[in-house]
Amino acid sequence: MVVGAHWDTVPHTPGYDDNGSGVAALLEVAATLVNAECHRNEHSVIFVLFDMEEPGCHGSLEFIRTFLAPKFLDRGIEIQGMFNLDTMLNFNDDSGSQTVPDNWDSLMPEAAENVRRMAKLILLQLDGLIKHFQAYQVTEIGATSLA
Repeated sequence: MVVGAHWDTVPHTPGYDDNGSGVAALLEVAATLVNAECHRNEHSVIFVLFDMEEPGCHGSLEFIRTFLAPKFLDRGIEIQGMFNLDTMLNFNDDSGSQTVPDNWDSLMPEAAENVRRMAKLILLQLDGLIKHFQAYQVTEIGATSLA
């Protein structure tokens, strides 16, 4: 599994969202998985921060070409998927706002269905996380429990 985010932005955009929010989330997920004493992953999780995403995904393409392909794909090792953490502060739960591009159904029907299935699972987990974090208050010195 790959978890990635890009850390570049473009002028006159909200860089904290596109994509400071994805970078922060990636670092938090990585720290949580590394420090979790109650759970150990059975499979590898690759964390990657891309540069040059805004002008045409150059960083992610280079990551595939120089890392994923020679170390995994060319050796027949499957990558199960990727979570791309991008503009996470720009969530919109209006009906139809979170979609899989139409051409994915014809080009990659299995991948499109997997994305839809994983999105449903993630939304369920996100709902649980939101309820969990509602018990915390962010202060200038960090997060403190209200309970």
